[in-house]
Formats: sequence, structure tokens, C-alpha cells
Amino acid sequence: MAWALPGLDDRELDCALVKKGGLYKFLRLAWPIIVPTPFVPGWHVEEICTHLEAVSRGEIRKLIVNVPPGMSKSLTVSVIWPVWDWITRPDRRFMFASFDPDLSGRDALLAKELLTSTWFQERWGGSTGITLHEGERRNGRTAKRQETNRIYWNNAGGFRFSTSVGSKATGWHAHIQCVDDPIKPADTEGGAVATRTALEKSYRWWASTMASRKADPEDFSRVIIMQRLHEADLCGRMIAENMGYTLLRLPMRFEPSDACRTIIGDRVRGDRRTVEGELLCPERYSPAAVKETERDMGPMVAAAQLQQRPSPLGGAVFHRDWFVKRWRILPSGVRLIQSWDCSFKDLISSDYVAGAVWGVYHGDFFLVDQIHDRMSFTGTKRAIRDMLRKWPGARTILVEDKANGTAIIDSLKNSIPGIVPITPQGSKISRAYAISGYFEAGNVYLPHDQAWVSDYIEEMVKFPTAKNDDRVDHTTQALIRLTGKRNTDRFRKAMQKVRTA
Repeated sequence: MAWALPGLDDRELDCALVKKGGLYKFLRLAWPIIVPTPFVPGWHVEEICTHLEAVSRGEIRKLIVNVPPGMSKSLTVSVIWPVWDWITRPDRRFMFASFDPDLSGRDALLAKELLTSTWFQERWGGSTGITLHEGERRNGRTAKRQETNRIYWNNAGGFRFSTSVGSKATGWHAHIQCVDDPIKPADTEGGAVATRTALEKSYRWWASTMASRKADPEDFSRVIIMQRLHEADLCGRMIAENMGYTLLRLPMRFEPSDACRTIIGDRVRGDRRTVEGELLCPERYSPAAVKETERDMGPMVAAAQLQQRPSPLGGAVFHRDWFVKRWRILPSGVRLIQSWDCSFKDLISSDYVAGAVWGVYHGDFFLVDQIHDRMSFTGTKRAIRDMLRKWPGARTILVEDKANGTAIIDSLKNSIPGIVPITPQGSKISRAYAISGYFEAGNVYLPHDQAWVSDYIEEMVKFPTAKNDDRVDHTTQALIRLTGKRNTDRFRKAMQKVRTA
């Protein structure tokens, strides 16, 4: 070995190896100090390390890392990286956060154990190296004993501050901020309004509270590491709003159509695989283990946590290739109804109002017309009247009896005949499964010449992790009504499918 030179002891050798090999070499050497199980090498860990090194050098100012669970992302990013960074930049100030303060506290404790280990102190500690100072007055305040895992400093003035998403960070300013899993899966399992509220909370915290906590505006970087759970999660928002993040997305199975490519210096980095379906790290997760995990998770969870997509490429409840039928002329004798899903209020963050005219003829269903917009109470009433004038045959008007819908029903029932209050049964997902078979069987036709059809399809395919689900609601409401008793068995089976998923 080139580094095994006469007179070079283990400590000097480790220092030389880390100086040459960087973060990845440091990780390999530090791993047994804090992790009881052997390290499983993987090129994906090398790529994560390479991108983190670019953050430390200031070449990448904003980084997103999306990798499946069990791939050492938290140990690499939230534990080992800041310790390695302090070897050459001990004055660096870090802020780490997670949705759960226990998780950010866990990583802080592991990093602290590494810093105070005999192995580390013999190599990079001492009077001129990194020594922790706990309980002393720093940053204008005194740390209490119980805080010393959440907040600690080194002898060069660098510190690590750990918190949770949504918490305050008053008085603390950092050079590098990192959030590791800003939301938990349960945050995206409610309805669209509840999900949007949870996602908005994490976004506002990152975009306002944390964005102002800069030790030096010219020397400031941000890192997000998480699994994709929703189209509008923190990663989704940062990407959609072109906030300048470098995206390192490494799915469990390689997808050539969306292969990750990044640029560091003059080199192309990112996903090193070339074969479709190739696993990320088969030495860690064998093909059999991945298949079992995918089966246990189901398509929606697997798409998010394994493939780093909010929804499967082909769709979750509704598949993309089910939306191919189009109509040009409605059949004579088609029966028409209206279906409306109303919002709570006309705010920019609220659900949309979604109204549609649906038709049925000999077992086939036709989406005839649609409106989808944020509307006030008065605007919604006007839209229902306008739709009735445009399609006078659609005299049965289904209105979901909640949110603004209840007031709409009370306001219109005496002036417009045919208003039918609808109380939804079961969850949104169970109702969607109950009518999904009609799409799969090719019994649903969309208009061939309407620009809004593509947006309708996208929402249906991305449900239940799309930004909105209002068009799904008007669809399930209409088809369940139009099928009547024929849909009872489908609904029972759908409920059972959701319970056992």
C-alpha cells in the first residue's frame, strides 16, 4: 500500500488517507467508531460524499439529496459530514433539523460521540485541534447541561445547533443549514387541505424562519435530504420554484428516462447506472429483498420511498394508460348530471372549486364539461347557474354537503330544482378505488378538444399525492351516483383494499 511508509504510524496514516481521500475515506474510517454493523460500500455513498464536499467548498450552495431508506443518508449527511468538515474548517457553524426533535438529537449525539472518541481526538484533537466546550458561555448565552447534545461548540468557535421543523431558532445563525426529513409520511395521508397545511408549515419554516438565520450571507449553504412523499413537499416546492438547488436523486431502481445528472467543477456526476431497473446497491438490498419491500409497501409508498417519486410513473389508483378514450359527439339519449366539489374559502391556499357535467349511456361514462378555479361563495353559485344554462339537460346537480357546499345548497335549493346534497361515504382513496375499474375497462371517455383534459389526467394519475384532488372528488361523486347499486360491491371491495393495504 502506497501509504504504508516506514515511520508512519496509524494516526498519521489515517490523517494522510483522509487528506487524500476526502469525506468518503473519513466515513470508511469513522464508521466502526459509531456504528456496530460493518459498512457496506456503495457508489451512491461516494456520490453523496462528493456532493457534500462541494457544499463544504462553496461550489454547491443549495443541495437536495433523495435516496431510499436504509442507504446511510442520515449517518453520512447529519453525523459524519459535519465532523469531517470541522477538520479543515473548525469555525463552521451548523444547524440541523428534522420533523422529530428526537431524530435530530440522535444524530447530534452520534456526531458528538465521534468528535469525543479517542480515535478522533488522537488524530484531529488536542490543543490545536477540535475540542468540545460544553456549558460555557457562547454566542451570548450559557448552555444548560441538558442542552449540550442539542447545542455544542468546539474550541474554534464552530457549533452544531439541532432543532425540529417549525421550531424557533432565535439567536442562532449558521454557515450551513441541513434539514433531514422535514415531514413524516403521516403528514401526507390526510385529505388535500390537511396535507397542504402540513406541507405549507414546513415550507414557511424553511423559506422564512431558517432562511434568515445566516452567519454570513456570502458563506451560506443549505441541504435538504428527504424521501419524496408528495408533489408539493419541500423538495417539490424548491424544484418547482427554481430555487437553484442541485438535485441528487438516486432511486432504488434505475430509470433511464429520468437519470440524475449533476455538474461539479467540470465533471458530470450523479447516477452511475446504465441499465434500466438496475438496483442502487444490491450488496445492501438484494433483488429478492427489494421485491419483498415493494410488495409490502404497495405501489404508492414504494414510488415515494424507493423511487423518490410522489406517485408511480404510470399512476397509483388511476393509471395513465386508462385515459385514452375520447368522444367527439355525445350519443343521443345520454343522461347528464352535474357534480360539484366546493372549497372552504376563496384563498390562494385553499382547495379549488371543481364542477363538471358527466354523462352515462349504456354503461359508458362521458366527462362532458368542467370548471376548476378558486371561487368565492358568490362566484360558485354563479358558476353552477352558468353550467346549467350551458347544459340544460344536466338538471340533477350533486353538491358535496360540506365546506361552502352546505351554504351553496341552502342558497340555491329554492331557486334551482334538482340540487342533491351528497354526504361522501368512506375515504377519498376508497371512493377512488371504487370507480377506478370503469377507467381500467375503457368505459370512460374524455372530450377530444378541451385544453383542460391534460390537467385533469395529471391530477387523476398523481392522486393521492397530487397538489389538489378536487377533480378526483367530482369524478368519484358523479360515477358513484350514476352507477347506483351497481357500485355497491365495488365500494365494499375498495374499502377492504384500503384496510389491507
